[in-house]
Amino acid sequence: MTQIQSRIKPPWVQSSFQGVVRKRSYLRSRVNVDLVVCGSLAAILFLMVVELLRLQGNTTRLSLQLKDMGMVESIVADSLSELQKQSREIQDELTGHGQSIQELKSRTSRQDKKRNRKRSGGPWYNSVFEKVYVVTFDECIQQEQRALDFSSDVGLDVDPFRAFPADDVKLGEPNLGMGIDLQADCISRHEVAAHLTHRQIWHEMLEDNYTKALIISDDLIVKESTLEILSEVMGDVEEQASTRDEDWHMVTFRRRKLDQNIHEEVFAGGPDGRFVTKASPSLGVSFYALSNKGAALLLSLVDSYRQPLDMQLAMLQESGKLKVLSACDNNRSVPDCPENAQFRRMKSQYGQDCRGQPS
Repeated sequence: MTQIQSRIKPPWVQSSFQGVVRKRSYLRSRVNVDLVVCGSLAAILFLMVVELLRLQGNTTRLSLQLKDMGMVESIVADSLSELQKQSREIQDELTGHGQSIQELKSRTSRQDKKRNRKRSGGPWYNSVFEKVYVVTFDECIQQEQRALDFSSDVGLDVDPFRAFPADDVKLGEPNLGMGIDLQADCISRHEVAAHLTHRQIWHEMLEDNYTKALIISDDLIVKESTLEILSEVMGDVEEQASTRDEDWHMVTFRRRKLDQNIHEEVFAGGPDGRFVTKASPSLGVSFYALSNKGAALLLSLVDSYRQPLDMQLAMLQESGKLKVLSACDNNRSVPDCPENAQFRRMKSQYGQDCRGQPS
């Protein structure tokens, strides 16, 4: 029957049927291929998503690790900073202890020398003054040590007197009872501190009733030859003051005359042809002797800051209220009297003047 049916199908029918069969077979195979490709792409996409998620997790962990490392680094830096600070503090403390030990040794040595001088009578110039002040400064510890060591070496009994700190000066109000003229041409804390320092010395002289005292700044190196004639100079001054019935207030050993041409009257004879004169107005308060009457006079007259101390004293000289004698080599009258003392202000570790002032 089939053969009969096939025989009766026209040729074009058979051809079309075969084409349809082939097309369906092709489409089925194409679908299969597409399914395989899609499956592969899906698998690849899935793997990519998994990898991205893994990378994202690694990135997050890395970010956390970096953050933790930053925190650790910050902690380490803070710890190092704290250790450096503690190291500096320990170093400063050790330096302070070293200085204190050295200062104690030096002080003990000076005290031993002083006791030995007292047992043996000591240098005779120590009997000239009841008190020898060496004005020292917080900023110049080495300079102070040098001055005290020199005094100890030459046998001069001195007492360090700490200067009033310039940083503690209050320009807008009285300091230790001393007023400040704010209209003054030249106002500086260093100059006001100098007033206060010397006023403290004058006040102590009156309180302890010293007949006369010697005041020396620690930036001076006093000549030993000057120390050797102190007794004779002051003896002549006292003798002539009694003979003339004249008071003296101050004897300066270092000054700068305001007018070099002024002729000065001889007050007393001196050793080696050096004469003590009635000093004309002069500048300088770094090396001078002061009587008890002089201290009382200066405390009453220098009651406020108007200008630098030596200028104020020069004006008192000019008015005749302050009687100053000069124990410099008045035959030559060289400024600052280098024959009596040399100026030697020390430098700080940065090469600057240790008081922060021009030298």
